[in-house]
Amino acid sequence: MFREGELVPRFPSQPSLSSANRWNGIKVERHRLKLNEELVGNICDNQICFNLGAPTSVTWKKGGQPNTKLIQPGHFSIAPHGQLRNVRWTDTMDLLLVSITPKLLQGFSVEASGSRMPELIEHYGHSDRQVQNLLHLLLLDLVSGSPAGSLYGEQIGTALAVYLAQCFSVKRPRMPPCQSELPGLVLSRALNFIDACLAESMSLQDIASAAGMSRFYFARLFRNSMGQSPSRYVTEQRIERAKYLLTRTTLKLDEISSRTGFSSQSHLSAMFRKLTGSTPSKFRLLASSSQLSRPANNHTHSPDSISGSAIPAALIPSTLTCSEPTIQST
Repeated sequence: MFREGELVPRFPSQPSLSSANRWNGIKVERHRLKLNEELVGNICDNQICFNLGAPTSVTWKKGGQPNTKLIQPGHFSIAPHGQLRNVRWTDTMDLLLVSITPKLLQGFSVEASGSRMPELIEHYGHSDRQVQNLLHLLLLDLVSGSPAGSLYGEQIGTALAVYLAQCFSVKRPRMPPCQSELPGLVLSRALNFIDACLAESMSLQDIASAAGMSRFYFARLFRNSMGQSPSRYVTEQRIERAKYLLTRTTLKLDEISSRTGFSSQSHLSAMFRKLTGSTPSKFRLLASSSQLSRPANNHTHSPDSISGSAIPAALIPSTLTCSEPTIQST
């Protein structure tokens, strides 16, 4: 934020957790604010402040007049881009701060209706189930260290930006219903890019750019074409690659995790167990025993020929166990 023309930190205290530059267009931080701290300055990005702790009294000035409200746990506030904020909280506060760049909102608005960037409406202590679910998913991915890479968190952040633009802006852009699928050539470009980059950290923007599309439109059409989100597909393919390397090579687990795009061996093991019900070591041992007990044959299998499984409900809070957030019209 800006104060007297200078760029200063959003809050006096440093965040206990931060996504830093992990996700394109969105930043997530967890702050534990002290008693009677004050925030004064112009907001650079659109900000959503989500109360993770106890009820907290917040005072802010609007039109020169002070306003006070008790912010309940699970409720959030919205501070639009460019707004002058003068806020003081009279209790300690456990806060999730989500910053969304104006560019991200503008990209969605132009694609949806060709209109200007949505202007979010200021709110204090608001409650909305969909926003709460998306914020919890971002927090979960942040706390776990984004074991599946940046793609999942960026997809959730994009869904949050779209929902806020559609439901909490002055002029609400509407994404038209879309039942079509990706053209075959475009889908092939996206899938080939994913296959070639499984060992690397890839974002939703990276895949969409490879397909020659915007991230908003691509995410919707990819789901229509593949029956699952880009992040789910990438995770499945990484696990399939890991299965192949476990059964066809003698590589150690840390090398396999590096070749499949996981940040560490522990992340690979955790995700592998969630998706398959087995650890990588047990899977390798069982596969080896099974191969020894079968007659030899000349057929080998590529990673794509081994059946996969969906991202487990254990990765998603209980409020969203049946589905993953999608980018769609409301």
